[in-house]
Amino acid sequence: MEQTPYAWQDESVKLFSEDQSKITELWKGLFQDEEELGRRAWKVTEEGVVSWKLAADGKFFSDDVYIVLNCTKNTAISYDIHCWVGKQASEKLYENGLHNAMALDEAMEGISLVHREVQDFESKRFTNYFDDFTVLKGGSDESRNICVRETALKRGALDSNDVMIVDNGTRIYRWIGKSISNDKKVSRVLEYAEKLKTERNYNGIIVETVDEKKPSSKSHPMLDLFPNQAKKRKPSVRESFAFWGKKKKMMFTVKGDAYPPTKFEEMFKREAEGPDVCIRRMKSHEVSVVDLRLGKKDGDDHLFIRIGNEWRGDLRIGLIIGHYYLKLYPDEDKHPCIPITVVKEGQLSTQLNAAIGS
Repeated sequence: MEQTPYAWQDESVKLFSEDQSKITELWKGLFQDEEELGRRAWKVTEEGVVSWKLAADGKFFSDDVYIVLNCTKNTAISYDIHCWVGKQASEKLYENGLHNAMALDEAMEGISLVHREVQDFESKRFTNYFDDFTVLKGGSDESRNICVRETALKRGALDSNDVMIVDNGTRIYRWIGKSISNDKKVSRVLEYAEKLKTERNYNGIIVETVDEKKPSSKSHPMLDLFPNQAKKRKPSVRESFAFWGKKKKMMFTVKGDAYPPTKFEEMFKREAEGPDVCIRRMKSHEVSVVDLRLGKKDGDDHLFIRIGNEWRGDLRIGLIIGHYYLKLYPDEDKHPCIPITVVKEGQLSTQLNAAIGS
């Protein structure tokens, strides 16, 4: 039976127990070379994690949860840990993913920025790591970039404002919508189709372009692959959220230590809104939450959890705080799947600095 999409968003995520603290020791054994630049990835299982090259290369599956570690060097070496969550992932894998992301940060002595990424709502920071970012249905057995997502095989899915790949095994169709104006995107999709052909290592594969602007596209053999009944394309998950158009910036502090909280007010206290959200309101003995919404479909809405140096709670709780904030936020403005970033006081986060204007 297929998992309900995003069912894990209502999960009551547990705090770290003594047994779960052993995860950090496991990560210390897995993570050896701190100065190895580039990306490494692990697939989260119910028992632990396993190294997973497919995710490091940008290929993800909707039933899975992955940990991706990205290491870059400009003037100094910087680390980003991302927990990527598929929309069909189980509640258990989701909880394990959050725990493992924070445990890896602890194993690295807290030097990383830690993020939660959700399928269909990934941050640009994350997707820009990959030349090709691909999300496929099911689980895995083993800008300048292109983002590929598997969709239903029906004519209503052919969007005139987009470029699509219809993969029939030995014949790959590149469908170009009549209203698409992004030449770079078209070019990258053409390259991606050729890459699929090369990966299959079979000489009989044919790649063919279908241009909606041409009259021949209306009777093209590619359409025979689709059901006869044309259905109107449903809005994507992103397009269906009601909070678009409401540009907001809000700041809360975390109060209380009762877990799991059942009401928003039990855990969060509003501190500021709009231009009043600033660094000087963030205290070293507190955890601050900054909720940034840009009010547009392609905006990089974000939730930041900033942990002060003098806060006496568990430093591994950042992603869990973010989970409960998004879970318990009032329904009229609920947005449970946006990216979360955990920043410790003193760490450089260009995203948070831009959000609060510092």
